[in-house]
Amino acid sequence: MSHPTRRAALAGLAATAAANFAPPLRAQSPVSFIDMAGRSVTLPRRPERIVLTEANDLLSFALLDPDPAARLVGWAALRRFDNGTLAAYRRRFPAIDRIEIVGDWSADSFAAEKAIALKPDLVLMTAYQEPGLGHGDLTRRFEAAGIPVAFVTAGVNTRTSAADIAPKLQMFGRILGREREAQDYIAFYQSHLAAVTERIAHANPARPSVLIETYAGLGECCRAPGRHGWSEFVELAGGRNLGVDTPQAGGMLSLEYLLAQEPQIYIGNGGSYLEGKGLVIGPGYDRATIRASLARLTERSGFREIRPVREGRIYAIWTVFATQPINIVAIEQIAKWLHPDLFADLDPAVTMAAINRRLSVPMEGIYWLGLSDQEPAR
Repeated sequence: MSHPTRRAALAGLAATAAANFAPPLRAQSPVSFIDMAGRSVTLPRRPERIVLTEANDLLSFALLDPDPAARLVGWAALRRFDNGTLAAYRRRFPAIDRIEIVGDWSADSFAAEKAIALKPDLVLMTAYQEPGLGHGDLTRRFEAAGIPVAFVTAGVNTRTSAADIAPKLQMFGRILGREREAQDYIAFYQSHLAAVTERIAHANPARPSVLIETYAGLGECCRAPGRHGWSEFVELAGGRNLGVDTPQAGGMLSLEYLLAQEPQIYIGNGGSYLEGKGLVIGPGYDRATIRASLARLTERSGFREIRPVREGRIYAIWTVFATQPINIVAIEQIAKWLHPDLFADLDPAVTMAAINRRLSVPMEGIYWLGLSDQEPAR
């Protein structure tokens, strides 16, 4: 054998040995994590075909991945996704329209067979679609088809913290192979949250009572949240949600109850899903439109008699903040509304700008507004 031939043969043997003994490619390694229902999930490899049953979680993906929709083959609950936000993602990622819609948010509206036909590597499920949290019929149908299921929410009656974003983002980081980005955002979030809560703890201000209206304007006043989500944000911001004082800890509050309790501040949440029905706010709406929809809330029977309306402390905020880790700007803004002097130096728009530097599709629009606000649009 000539020297060139021998060298080529040896090089080939070396390459084969290297291939045999090299560690497997990261994408082909098993991926293990704990889902939000506390279940241990192991995937044979990093998923490339995902069904996302809470469409709003695309915003969480966008904090971690430059192309958050690339792995999505199906999604559900798309009507919960803000129209203006979806339009922005479509402009940036036109292929998003190829993602199949596989139903809505509840179990009876979810098209399991359609989702199975997409042959996903992973289905990210909510507790609303599968209250059994892995022990129900929906999970069994997926697993019978060889499709793993992980939960992005805990049980409906489980006490989970809307401000504890770490477990969910860590899970998404593992699934997407973006652990570093997840930890970076978690640290950012926790530092901003601590800046609010530590100032509240140090100053120990009186906690104003707050009337939060969810689905603001969808019917008579007022549907209030219980002890989760928005109530937690108000507590962290130094207030007290009026709704948690009721026997049912949330639900519909009568006008008589509100007049007797005299809340000091009103905060309504809404979005594009309430267009033509109630409070609209977020991308695609200008200040005049948002303010007009907020003003219309005060025209409901008897509403002008409650204290926040009489005193002009009535505010609007974007609903989607409730379920996504961008909610730190909602906590900051609520803190400014509740304690304007204590948080005079805090600017949630600066926090939003820092978040936008991480998001693959920056948030552009008006996400909070007071009825009497005069500051420039954000």
